[in-house]
Amino acid sequence: MRYLNHSIIALLVFVFSIFSQNKLNAQTYCVPSYTFGCTSTDYIRSVSTTGALTNISNLNTNCAFTNGISLYLSQIMSVNPGMTVNFSLVNNPTWGEYYTIWVDWNDDGDFVDAGEQVTPFTYVVGNATYNGSFTVPLSATPGQTRMRVQCVFSTTTFTACGSYTFGEIEDYTVDISSPCPVKPASLPAINISSMAATIRWNAVPGALKYDYIVDSVIAGAPITAMGTTVAGTSANVFGLKPNSMHYARVRSYCTATGFSQWDTISFMTLPPCTVPSGFIASNTDSNSTDVQWTLQTNVQQYQYLIDTFRSAPALSNPNIKNSPLSFHHIDNLLEGRWWYIHVRSKCVANDSSGWMLDSFYVPTPCRKPVLQVSYLSPNNSVVSWGPVKTAVNYEYFFGKTAPALGTPIIFTSVQTPYLQPNTEYTVYVRCNCSDNNIKTSSGWASVDFTSNPPASVNGTVGSNNAISIYPNPAKDKIVVENKAGFSKDALVEVFDITGKKVIATTTPSGSIVEINVKHLSSGMYMLKLNNDGNAQTVRFDKQ
Repeated sequence: MRYLNHSIIALLVFVFSIFSQNKLNAQTYCVPSYTFGCTSTDYIRSVSTTGALTNISNLNTNCAFTNGISLYLSQIMSVNPGMTVNFSLVNNPTWGEYYTIWVDWNDDGDFVDAGEQVTPFTYVVGNATYNGSFTVPLSATPGQTRMRVQCVFSTTTFTACGSYTFGEIEDYTVDISSPCPVKPASLPAINISSMAATIRWNAVPGALKYDYIVDSVIAGAPITAMGTTVAGTSANVFGLKPNSMHYARVRSYCTATGFSQWDTISFMTLPPCTVPSGFIASNTDSNSTDVQWTLQTNVQQYQYLIDTFRSAPALSNPNIKNSPLSFHHIDNLLEGRWWYIHVRSKCVANDSSGWMLDSFYVPTPCRKPVLQVSYLSPNNSVVSWGPVKTAVNYEYFFGKTAPALGTPIIFTSVQTPYLQPNTEYTVYVRCNCSDNNIKTSSGWASVDFTSNPPASVNGTVGSNNAISIYPNPAKDKIVVENKAGFSKDALVEVFDITGKKVIATTTPSGSIVEINVKHLSSGMYMLKLNNDGNAQTVRFDKQ
C-alpha cells in the first residue's frame, strides 16, 4: 500500500508556495493536487527536447518533491513561431502512466485555451520512452511563458489543475521570440513552367535573410516547415506539380532568430511539356521521306534529329534542328537502312519534354536491269542481265513501245526464238523489287538488235513471200493468206516468245483462214504453217 507522511506533505506544500512566487512573469499558474504525488515512484524520470533554438535536457531527475510538483523554470526552451519541437519523455515506474504536455501560448496564466494541450493523452508503459513533437503557433505571444509536462496514474483524461492520486508535473520556461515588425511583400511569380517558377519579393530594410516555402497546400493551412533560407529577394524553385495551384510564402529575419509573419501569393503551373507522339513517315523513297507528328498545345518549338543511332542525342549535338513545325521533308538519306528520329517539345519558360523515339526504313531503289544480247542467229537470240539487288522477279516484252505490263519471269535471261532473219527487234525488261516489305518496280530497260541474215533462201518466210498475216499488230483476230492455197487440214500453230504453243488448228482448203487471238496477252508471237510438208513461220504482234 502506498503511504505518505502528512506532515511532510504540509511542509512540501509550503515550500511549493514559496517556489510559486518566484515567477519569470506576472502570471499565477494553478497548482494540481496529488494525494500521494510521486511517493511510489509515479514520476517523470527525464524530459528533453530537440529542434528548438535552445533545448531542455532534464535527465534522471527522479522526484524532486514528493507532492509531485516540480518547478524547473530556470531551464528555458527558446523557440520561434512556426517552429516544430521534438520531445522525449521517460516514464519512471514499472507500471504505466498517462502523459500530456501543456503550453500557455497566449501567456494568460492558464492552460485552458484552444491548442494549449499540445499532445494527446497518451499511455506510456513502465520504464518506456514517449517521443513526439508539436509546433509553435504563429500566433504565440512573444516573451516567456510556461510549459507543463504532466503524468497521472490510472486516469485517461485530466486537466492541468485537477486533483489526482499519484503522478507528477514538471514546469519549464518557454521563450518565444518576437516577430519582425515588417514582412516582405511578395511579387507575382515569373518564368512559370510546368515544374518550375521564379518567386520574388520586395526587400525589407535591415533584413538579414529570408525564408521561403513553395507548396500546394491549401491557402491558410498552418505552416510547419522552417523554409529555405536565402540572402536575396528571389528564388528559382523546381520539382513543382504540373497544372496545379501553388503557394509561395516568404518571411524576413530582423535578427538571427527573429522573423516576421509569412506573406503568401499563389500561382498556377502550366500543363506538362509532353513528349511528342503520333509519328508518321510517308512518301519514303531511296533518299528522302516526309516525317510528321501530332502538333501539341503549350509548345513553342520542337527539337528533332534524324540519325542512325537509337540512343537519345546529347543536347550539345550540333545536328539538332529547331522548328515550330511538326512536318518536315528530309533529304540526303542513305538507302537500305533504318533511320531513327528523335523529337522533343520545347515549351514556355524553356520547359522541355523527354525525347520521342521512332524509326523508318529507307529502301534500296529498284534499279533498271542492264541488258545484253547474245547467241544471235537469224531466228533466235538470248537477252540477259545481271541480278538486281532486292529484285524478286522481272517482266519482259517484245514490241515497239514499252507496255503497261509484261510477261513475268524469275530468271535473268530470256530466249527469243522464231525471229525473222535480218529484222530489227526491241526487248523491254524491268525489275519488281521488295525491300523490307516495301514493293517497287523499276523503269523499263530496253535493248535493240537485228537478227542475222538468213543462211539460205529456204526456210522462214514473211509477208513478202507466199504467206501474209494481217492486221499486224492484231487485236482480236488475224487473217492468214496463202497465195498458193491451203491444202485440206493444213496445220496452223501459234507460239509465244518462250516457245509455248498457245494455238493449234487446222485449215479447210482455200487461200484464207481467220484465227481468233483475242484471248492472247499482248506481245510478240510466231505463227507456224505446215502445208503439205512445207513449214513456214511468220511473226506477228498482239496488242
